[in-house]
Amino acid sequence: PYLFDYAKLPDIFKDIKQKNPDIIILLLNNKNGIEFLKSAKENDLNDKLFLAFLPTTKDLLDEEQNLPKRLIIAAPPADVLGNTTPPAGAFEEFVNKFTSITGNPVTNLELNTYDTVSLIAYAVSKANITNKPESIKEDREKVRKEIWAITNFKSLRGSLEPNGKTGYIDRKYTNLLYINNGRFEFVRDVVI
Repeated sequence: PYLFDYAKLPDIFKDIKQKNPDIIILLLNNKNGIEFLKSAKENDLNDKLFLAFLPTTKDLLDEEQNLPKRLIIAAPPADVLGNTTPPAGAFEEFVNKFTSITGNPVTNLELNTYDTVSLIAYAVSKANITNKPESIKEDREKVRKEIWAITNFKSLRGSLEPNGKTGYIDRKYTNLLYINNGRFEFVRDVVI
C-alpha cells in the first residue's frame, strides 16, 4: 500500500515497476485518483490493469484519453454522504466535523469505521471486564459475547447488528428520504 503524495509519485511508480503487480487498486478521492492515473500512464504503466474505486464524475470522463487503457471503474457503494447544512443529528454532526478536520467528504468507509468503533466501545462498556493483564483472555471473551449479543444498535445512519454466524456486522440503512425546503433529508423517527 502507498499513501498518495504527488511529490512521491516517481518513487511509487519505480517501486510498482520493480514489483510488477498484476493489478493496481486505487482507493483515492476523485481528484487524487485522476492525478494518479494520468501520471501512471505518463510513467509507462499504461499496460497495467487498474481497478479504481471512484465515482464516475465529469472530471473523470473528461480525462478518458489521458488515463491508462486497462482501467476498471468500480463506483463506491455511495459516493459522498451527508450535506453542508447545519447538523440536525449525530450523522450530520459527524459529517461536518470530519469534513472540517480532514477537508475530505465522508464516504461509507469513514461511516462504517466510526460506527464499528462505537459498537465495540458499547460492547466493552457492557462487558464488565477487569482490564488486567492476567484476565485478558476472559475479558476478550466477555467483549466478544457482548458484541454478538447486540441487536438493533443505533448508528449514525440506520442500525447495526453483529451476526455471530457470518462474523459480519449487518447494517440496516436509513434509506428513506423526503424533501424539505428543496433538499433531500433522511427520515429518522419522522412520520410523513
